[in-house]
Amino acid sequence: MVSLTFAAPIDDPIDGEVEVWLRVAGFQLLGTIRDRGQSAPRPGTGLMTLPIDLAIWGLVALRQAVREGRGAYPFPDGGDLLFKKQGDRLLLHVTGHARREAGVVVGLAAASLEREWQAFAERLREALAIRKSPLLADPDWRYLAVEPEPPATYWRTAFAGHEKCFMSVKAIEEE
Repeated sequence: MVSLTFAAPIDDPIDGEVEVWLRVAGFQLLGTIRDRGQSAPRPGTGLMTLPIDLAIWGLVALRQAVREGRGAYPFPDGGDLLFKKQGDRLLLHVTGHARREAGVVVGLAAASLEREWQAFAERLREALAIRKSPLLADPDWRYLAVEPEPPATYWRTAFAGHEKCFMSVKAIEEE
């Protein structure tokens, strides 16, 4: 099962960082690994990041990987979430530091990940629209992103030195 979640409440939806977690095939890729048997992420264990940017540019990177074979989402504080297409699957690899499962590569159906990412963006939009401005209900909310869109060729830089990581896949999430 794939899950992408964020901590609520979100005090400052535009500039404020919140905890996020991404779990795929039993691996916590964003956030620290939770205790065995725990059904929900613990506060204080998520990756602090800008949720709107993750929702928008993460989905852009995912779709770029589906279309072109590779994509990368750059975290504001360094490191990347790398996407690599393999057949109808996407392989995910996180580079960076604490609160990320760096070094682990997992795979899942691209359609499953895209559905979950879209659901994450919709949950985020709903949470923000309720708490803040009706402008957030605008279907095209890319203008809210704090960070500019990464260049279409950003993945080339992000993949440098990490290509061999994709040779060792830890787990594949089946639909």
